[in-house]
Amino acid sequence: MNSELPSTVAQSLGPAAEKLADTVRHVVDLVAGSDRIIAKAQAQAHAELILAEGRAQKQDIEARAIDRLRKREARRQNNIESITVKALKALPPPEQLSEQPVSEDWTSRFFEECQDISDVEMQQIWARILAGEVARPGSFAPHTLSVVRDLTKNDANLFTKVCGYVWRITDTETMPVIHSIEMPEFVNTDIDFGSLTHLTTIGLIEYDHIAGYEIKKPATEIAVSYFGAVHQLKSDGGQERRLSLGHVIFTAVGNELLGISGAQKNDEYCRATLNTWSKAGWKEA
Repeated sequence: MNSELPSTVAQSLGPAAEKLADTVRHVVDLVAGSDRIIAKAQAQAHAELILAEGRAQKQDIEARAIDRLRKREARRQNNIESITVKALKALPPPEQLSEQPVSEDWTSRFFEECQDISDVEMQQIWARILAGEVARPGSFAPHTLSVVRDLTKNDANLFTKVCGYVWRITDTETMPVIHSIEMPEFVNTDIDFGSLTHLTTIGLIEYDHIAGYEIKKPATEIAVSYFGAVHQLKSDGGQERRLSLGHVIFTAVGNELLGISGAQKNDEYCRATLNTWSKAGWKEA
């Protein structure tokens, strides 16, 4: 049982928590008594144990199997409850909450994928995903859950670092702008050929270290923003040209996880990127 869940937690935290409670009710009961949380997973495990105990007939090997099953389900239930508590704390304000319910199939898939995650930091990632899906159903595809399940803590930290280099290029497009991993700003950051190739392999980014990416349509001016700070760029001499966007783009999974990455801005990197664009003929207005 997780002592962080009071008996009236869902009601006390408002509509966002109530929606979370409705979302996970078939797995975790957030409004149970403070001495116990009833979960469907526990009931199913108990039924399995009854059958197993009937067959065991006190044979040592089956008794050990029953004990292992008990411990496994207890650990999984504790993980599920811990993630749910953390999700409560990550819920958005009511005005950012969609009235659309979360699919029960999605919720079942979510807990199936995260039930064996015991690391506190990785549980935070799962909690943000759950809170984000409650706020806006459809934010995270089932495939994304499968990818996150296989992430290591190092994978997550690397991805967060890449998210610290994200620019908004248009109203709908955001992407990490990494012009060269040889830039001084990337020294001692673990951002190198190996790490970017690895993030590509696990499905979070696409790294083209040869050709790179750029805006499709030539322009004479363009507004880009870095962590909310808008920079108006104008082409030197009024000549139409494309804006280079570096060598990395997000996959669909990476785009979905960007919003929960917890990335921080890097002012030195921002200035260096603006300087790279300036050398290519894009001056800041």
